[in-house]
Amino acid sequence: LGKSRCNSRYTFMQVLCVMLALMAVNAAPEANTITNCYDCVKQDMGWNIIERKCSKSYTNKACPQDDRSYARDSPDLPETAVIELTSTNFNSVVYNEEHDTFVKFYAPWCGHCRKMAPDWDKLATALVREPGIKIAQLDATMYKNEASTFRVTAFPTLLYFKRGDKRNPLEFRQQRELSVMLRYTNEQAGTFREPEGNLNALAGRVHALDVLAAKYAQSDKTKDTIVTMKAETVAIIDKEKGLDNWTEKEKEWAAQYVKTWDRLAEKGVEWLEKEYERLSKMIMGVNMKPDRVDSTAIRINVIRAFRGAHHGSIDLDEL
Repeated sequence: LGKSRCNSRYTFMQVLCVMLALMAVNAAPEANTITNCYDCVKQDMGWNIIERKCSKSYTNKACPQDDRSYARDSPDLPETAVIELTSTNFNSVVYNEEHDTFVKFYAPWCGHCRKMAPDWDKLATALVREPGIKIAQLDATMYKNEASTFRVTAFPTLLYFKRGDKRNPLEFRQQRELSVMLRYTNEQAGTFREPEGNLNALAGRVHALDVLAAKYAQSDKTKDTIVTMKAETVAIIDKEKGLDNWTEKEKEWAAQYVKTWDRLAEKGVEWLEKEYERLSKMIMGVNMKPDRVDSTAIRINVIRAFRGAHHGSIDLDEL
């Protein structure tokens, strides 16, 4: 009886151990169970699409089949405006002459790459409303041919591909921080974005037209003065390039100066302050669409010029 009990206990323990082992095997992540982003998210394996690495069990390993179409559409994955480059889309994105392209060449195992990933994502988000610049990244360990074309041997390597000279990219060698990278991109692309994505105080401002607006702020502000300065503004536009030859952005900005002169002549000098207050309150609205926010910010910035706000755009020697 004692032997039978002993055998019974032993058998029970064996069964229990086997069951626990099977449960552990089923629960344990295996590389061949993850074939795409859907499986990774569904099984909570921790695939981070921004840094292109696994934050849990597959640290520093790439998914066998990284299904980016799911990654882009899935609400379960963190949203990012960074374009993930592959051998398939590299040429169409990087060499596209409709926009500049700022590319990060990285390695999934690189600590510096992982450290800068959040700021790179924020950079792309800040510039997402700018059609003239795209922020992208390429896993240089997976797409070696594309990386070797530019002799990328260290990670991360940041290259800026400028329209008109895409075959000779500029290497970014400054601090890999959001404020520094955004300032550099604004300078290269001619954009005026702040880290949170809003336009800064120089958006919409045209140096030559600012000079007249600043003179108005110091003038007697009579209707005759307004009419004269509007005529001078139009003359400057014609002299500089002729409005028909300006880019769409330049047209929008220059036209806003002319509209402001027209409103001043029509509604009087009191209109300027009232309009500034109205727009300042309106832009704080939570339901404004992004393009409306941008256009309102430009109108506010132009009015600031008429109120005598320089914001670094005016050479005071010209006044």
